[in-house]
Amino acid sequence: AEPLVVHPKEFFVHVDRDASLTVGGKKLTLAEVEELPEKATKSYKQVSVVIRADKRVELKKVVEVMNICNRIGVFDYTLTTEQE
Repeated sequence: AEPLVVHPKEFFVHVDRDASLTVGGKKLTLAEVEELPEKATKSYKQVSVVIRADKRVELKKVVEVMNICNRIGVFDYTLTTEQE
């Protein structure tokens, strides 16, 4: 028998220059973004979030997304910056 390998469900949250949030090409509110990994943790053992922020966006919005991750128990998140 082969070992069961569980791959993490990965979410990409884009924080655009105007501080709007986009996931999968759809603009979402902060509350809607919070629901995505929270629902996924019921289906997947591991969930990770990649926060892609425009380098000119205020840090406050990025920290709000990080706080969501911490609040719902998703500690596997990374932050990257985009030029636009």
